[in-house]
Amino acid sequence: MEAKSFERTKTLATIREFVEKEIILLEPLLLNHEYDVLTEQLAEKRQMAKSLGFWFPQIPPKYGGMGLSLFEYGQDQRFAAFGKMIPLMARAALETTGMKI
Repeated sequence: MEAKSFERTKTLATIREFVEKEIILLEPLLLNHEYDVLTEQLAEKRQMAKSLGFWFPQIPPKYGGMGLSLFEYGQDQRFAAFGKMIPLMARAALETTGMKI
């Protein structure tokens, strides 16, 4: 159990760092209505999130997700409060499944 706890702590630190260093920096593009640049940058950041394994947190790994429990998913969502760009990242995740919001 201790190894899993350490791994989870490491994952949360990486998620927080990704949000702080990559996602929040996009907010000026949104606020300044620079949508063409924002769209391009969001696509890049989505690919980064996927490559880091931070995609579909609640979906089992055999279907391409992280397989997080409800509690773990809640831990990850704390970082959604850090910026306005997180919902746009989440929207992209839903749209890749064919869902529209």
